Amino acid sequence: MTTRIMGHAAVVRAMRPLQRQALQLILADAELGNLPSSRSEAFARYSSKMGPGFSFDTRKGWAGDIRHAAIICLLEHGLIRGGALDYDEVADALTNWITDVQALTDAGNLEIEHGGNSRLIEERKISSANTKFFGEGSECVYVYTDSILDRANFPCCKIGRHVSDDIGAVLGRVFGQYGTGNPGIPILRYIMRTNDAASLEIYLHRHFDRPRLRGGTGTEWFELLYTEVKGPALEHLAELKRKRLAIEGELPV
Repeated sequence: MTTRIMGHAAVVRAMRPLQRQALQLILADAELGNLPSSRSEAFARYSSKMGPGFSFDTRKGWAGDIRHAAIICLLEHGLIRGGALDYDEVADALTNWITDVQALTDAGNLEIEHGGNSRLIEERKISSANTKFFGEGSECVYVYTDSILDRANFPCCKIGRHVSDDIGAVLGRVFGQYGTGNPGIPILRYIMRTNDAASLEIYLHRHFDRPRLRGGTGTEWFELLYTEVKGPALEHLAELKRKRLAIEGELPV
């Protein structure tokens, strides 16, 4: 196997898709109640299912099979640090696995999405602790506020859309929009499911055009209480459903 000379960042980039594969394999085994009892067993069980690997060397003390590196970092910086299991390094023993799929996913994403940064995953938990869902469909329009602005009693919310209604995907989008330019952390208030997120988002943006915040870098922030969004959103979702049923012949036009 040819060895690739790579920098640390390049190794991390190469690991990420492999770690996503490994996490899905672990989740499948969790549902079967058949999780690996050692790191070496995890290598043997998952490496071949992760596709062809390659050998790497950073020339700074980190080298080996990229698949093994992906599994090691997923275990150590994600699942173990996230409390999904215990590890005895001397005995090479993986014990006390939790089997809840969402908890395992959150722990795995501590490494995959946040590079082992436990602060970020805690912020995601805070952000989604009281998220409300309504509507039906595979896409969504989401509404979130800012924790510091909430504390200051400033009515302000962001209305955006995503091609997925999965809360993990939405949180990924939301946190991807946040950075040093925002005072607090995003608090995800609503996920409004629909099969036509573009239509719902356009409707809400037009409906709330007067309180839209202008003069800043963003165009989807509105000076209103997030609770004011739900009523018009539900009305539009009901209208979209009525039109769909009419087209399908289940209601008169």
